[in-house]
Amino acid sequence: MTLTAWEDLASAKAAVQGPAHIAAVKDLFRAGGIGDSAWTSLWTEGEMNHLMQRCPECGVMAMVSPENKCKCGATLPEPAAYL
Repeated sequence: MTLTAWEDLASAKAAVQGPAHIAAVKDLFRAGGIGDSAWTSLWTEGEMNHLMQRCPECGVMAMVSPENKCKCGATLPEPAAYL
C-alpha cells in the first residue's frame, strides 16, 4: 500500500496526471497487469473511489460490487481488506 500526503488538492491532481503515474495506471489495468487488487482515491470530502479486484478469468481489473461479478461474468475473488 502506498499513501502520500500533499499540501493541497491541486498538487495531488498534478502528480496523478504526470507520465510516471499514467504509465503505472496502464500497467495496473491491462489484462494480467501488476497487482491483484487496488483502491485508488484522493481522500477529500466527497471523493472516494471503489475497490477493484483482478478477475481470475479475463485478467482485467473490475470494480467490486455487491454482485461480486466481472463484466465478463466471472465471480471475483473476495476483496482484500484495506485499512
